[in-house]
Parts: sequence; structure tokens; C-alpha cells
Amino acid sequence: MRPQSTTGVHGRVAIKAQHPDDPHKTIEVYISAARLRKLAGASGWAYHNATIAFRTLKCPEAIHSGIRESANGGRAGWCYVSDPPMLFSKTGEEYENKQRDRMLFAVYVDEDRNVFHWRLDPRDRQNRMMPDTQETSDGKMRFERQVWPTS
Repeated sequence: MRPQSTTGVHGRVAIKAQHPDDPHKTIEVYISAARLRKLAGASGWAYHNATIAFRTLKCPEAIHSGIRESANGGRAGWCYVSDPPMLFSKTGEEYENKQRDRMLFAVYVDEDRNVFHWRLDPRDRQNRMMPDTQETSDGKMRFERQVWPTS
């Protein structure tokens, strides 16, 4: 599944993602075309699982906000998460995700809507749709709140 995208301003690929505040709307998030090319040569796992990242952005199971300090002193950015039944190996072969009971697929988007990372993160014990790495190195909470679905 390829993202519906266009290479636009500054060599970025635009990807349709679920709007964090309204599941019936979309926003565009971006990934650098140069980063995708670099991943193709350097990190087979991240490159091949870009498809899972794009699906997660389009149809997340949860979205968390406030993932990092913003330039204006507040908190900004989002973490989109999913629980994919299948993943891709670093050589591009599809395999069953046998870590679903303890791991989530997380996609990180900064305040300027740039996708900067995707990976498997351990699940939180209390909120199964939140990555467990909730505290930063300085002891601050990593996520401000879950914005979708609302509870």
C-alpha cells in the first residue's frame, strides 16, 4: 500500500493522516523524500515498515498529543499508534507480529507535522493503546493526553 502523496515543498512527501481532533477529517503530515531514500539504503526494517507507518497515520487505533516541548514553551506533536497483525522484515518479507500482546507500532509527528520516527514501542500496563515510555529523561511525562479516541 503506497501513501497517497505528492512530493511538494522542500522535497517532502505529503501523507494523509487522521486529524487528531476529528476522526472524520484528515490533515497532511510530511516526511522528507531524502529521509525515505536514506532509509532505503540504511535501515531495511524502517524502510519496509513505512507502509505500516502510513496505514497507522491514516487509521490509528489511538492518538496521543504533546509528545515533546514546543518552541513556544508548551507541548506539541502527536504519537499515532496501531496494533498491526503483520510487519515486514528488514529484507521486506511479511511476517506475523508475535509481539502484539506487549508492543505497539508508534509513529511520531512533530509540531510542524513532520513524521520523524516510527518503531515498535512497549505497551503501557494501564493504557494498552499508549507506549510505555511515558517519562522523559528529566522525569516529565512524555505525552500530555490521549486525544483520540476520547474516553
